[in-house]
Amino acid sequence: MIRLRKILLCNLFFYVVLILSVFVCVIRLNIDVKSSYSSRCRGFVGIVTDIKSDGDELVLKVRDKHGESIRGYYYFDSLASKKSVLSTLKLGMKVAVSGEFFRPSESRVPNTFNYRKYLERNNIFFCVSIENIKVLSNDINLFYKIKNWIIDYFDSFKSSRYLKILILGISSDVDHGVLISYREIGVSHLFAISGTQVTVVVEVLLRFLQLVKVSEKKRYLFASIFSLFYLFLTGGQAAILRAVIFFILNSINKIYYFYVKQVNIFYLTLAITILINPNYIFDLGFQYSYLISFVLILMSKRLDGCNYFVGLIKTSLYSFLVSAPITLYNFYQVNLLSIIYNLFFVPYVSYILFPLSFLVLIFPFFDNLLVFFINIMEYVSLLIADVNIFKIIFPKINLIFYIIYFLFFASFYLFRSKISYFLFLLFILFHYNYYNFFKLNLVSMIDVGQGDSTLILSDGDAMLIDTGGKTSYSKYSWQKKEENSIVLNSTILYIKSLGIRKLLKLVLTHGDYDHLGEAWVLLSNFEVDEVLINDGNINNLEKEITSKFDNTRKLKQNECFSIGGFSFCSLNHDMGDENSSSIVLLGKYKDFKFLFMGDASIKSEMEILNTYELPTVDVIKIGHHGSRTSTSDLLLNEVNPKVALISAGRNNKFSHPHSEVIKKLNKYGILYFNTIDDGTVTLDLNNMVFKTN
Repeated sequence: MIRLRKILLCNLFFYVVLILSVFVCVIRLNIDVKSSYSSRCRGFVGIVTDIKSDGDELVLKVRDKHGESIRGYYYFDSLASKKSVLSTLKLGMKVAVSGEFFRPSESRVPNTFNYRKYLERNNIFFCVSIENIKVLSNDINLFYKIKNWIIDYFDSFKSSRYLKILILGISSDVDHGVLISYREIGVSHLFAISGTQVTVVVEVLLRFLQLVKVSEKKRYLFASIFSLFYLFLTGGQAAILRAVIFFILNSINKIYYFYVKQVNIFYLTLAITILINPNYIFDLGFQYSYLISFVLILMSKRLDGCNYFVGLIKTSLYSFLVSAPITLYNFYQVNLLSIIYNLFFVPYVSYILFPLSFLVLIFPFFDNLLVFFINIMEYVSLLIADVNIFKIIFPKINLIFYIIYFLFFASFYLFRSKISYFLFLLFILFHYNYYNFFKLNLVSMIDVGQGDSTLILSDGDAMLIDTGGKTSYSKYSWQKKEENSIVLNSTILYIKSLGIRKLLKLVLTHGDYDHLGEAWVLLSNFEVDEVLINDGNINNLEKEITSKFDNTRKLKQNECFSIGGFSFCSLNHDMGDENSSSIVLLGKYKDFKFLFMGDASIKSEMEILNTYELPTVDVIKIGHHGSRTSTSDLLLNEVNPKVALISAGRNNKFSHPHSEVIKKLNKYGILYFNTIDDGTVTLDLNNMVFKTN
């Protein structure tokens, strides 16, 4: 024991362990892991480890005996079927699923969430369109029985959505718009299970065991076992794993009087975590949790002696600074007010919502009180999320620049020299103005599924033509899924990543939902100077935009305007129906010419050809997603494009783009890009190259 204590008192031991674990982690990450399955497979047998239901869709995670999982999607054909399946399926059941295997999709829009990589890092390489689910065994182990009981018990409360997110880390039941607002104001970390929750739970347990006269060793043993069980309940999330390992190591340190420094216990915790699963390093919860915890450990002496309020301010400031590079790398924006917001939200969640959540489980009559406090928090979050003045957008740049942020933080801690603060300020200004030094000029056809959205960026000025929008069809209430906004999850993130802080113009070519369905979402969440709609009778969707956004006007035929180095002229006018009346734009950048056709029909093409002498264009944005009602031979002959762009959704029911249109493009030797096959297509005008995603 004495020799072990000497080893543990040596800082070098922990440095060596951490370096070796990082080395092993790098090796493991570079090993190409192969799936046991392929797209030719039709069946999968395993244990159900996750169940989510959203409208008429059921999402299952099933793990086989070798540890590989699949994510399966099943669609209910009736409300009775939904109730029957959900009442039958339980976590821990052994099931056989059959259906079509397919690879999960990669990111279709640059600088946005890559679903395939996310799943692969969680050992999921294939998804399944489930046709049949068969329960093979109801023999559920004790842990899953307890988890099933807890989830069912939570569902009996009005506040169940927050009981799940605060205690189990399950956020799927919380309104997506509310979750977005938490991210916008910089407090979403409070709703990811973290060390705070583990600390509160084990501290309460330790106090209780002390009151009933349990010995110290047994107290910490029971608390450690409980923390491991809690880790299982929360699905082994990286942040919880950190807290549990740290608590267990700290308990051993305290019981056996090893006197190991907290920072060395942190190094050992990190080493164990990445040895358990190297892919944790890609997890945002892991990154936030470890970095913030590490900094607070280093700064603990500066926090000692502070009163609660001063300590909270310093903690909020340190947490904001160290987490800012991670936030910028992933979301391209920081909210300076989050430092202030956390002064309210941290104690509100930690000392009201979280304890009250446990109290509700014991005394259910507190449920309405918890709902009351939840409603206050959601209302405040949604309200202040619209305060944009202190939200600062930074473009996405090379990873090395984000590492430099941490090097600056290290220099502040070690040296505190004025020159390092000055250089840091210059570095921030350089990052903020990156694309003022390196100008972007591009045309980007954004993959928005079965819809249209095209970004124009030139010399810092930006314009968006249409927003896209997933057309919804009449459904029963039980079939309706939570709306998943293309604009919020993809478009806005993409344009922020390019350093765009506002759109000079939003051009809405016509009133169809697949072109302007998410216009108000964009206008509510991003700065736009002016909205232009087509010169014709406006429908209800366009009337809604006009009534809500003051700076909306009709774009007249022959009207011209400029965006950076681009000039645009509107060619079309009211022709009696939505598609034929689409705004058609002729654009020019230096010697390059573009023709954006919206949903213009052959009828409007003929009108334009009869009215104008159109020049030869380099790029044509094909009308109406490649429908055979557009793109006539006459138009292609007249403008003789070199490249055609087609925006259409995968597996769309209209069979866009139509084979006739593709045959025409091939006949005239026109190179074409299609969002179905290529994702987002970007023409980099600085280098004159097309890039696909």
